[in-house]
Amino acid sequence: MSKDLQEIQQELFGLLSEERDDGVVPMEMIAEAESLKEGDPKKAQVFIKLFTLKIPGEEETYMQRAVQLQTDFRKKTADYLRPAQLEVWQDLEVDLFSVKFD
Repeated sequence: MSKDLQEIQQELFGLLSEERDDGVVPMEMIAEAESLKEGDPKKAQVFIKLFTLKIPGEEETYMQRAVQLQTDFRKKTADYLRPAQLEVWQDLEVDLFSVKFD
């Protein structure tokens, strides 16, 4: 399970780290937004842009890809977990891209 989680994290972070043709590096945008004070409208603007910014050569946005990766991973957890565990897991709202590994 941890291997699959690491793979989706690597896929998303890889996409976000690539410089686009327009010179934008989404990961840098996110880091800049995270450094702003809570409630700063510039912070929200960055994330709104990521909702609409398409992955180069793709029809989907970065946010759509992140949601799809999470959805696919959550479906895959049925392969690892017993029914009772799966029920608990499905009720949790874990940010899969914030999970850290040693």
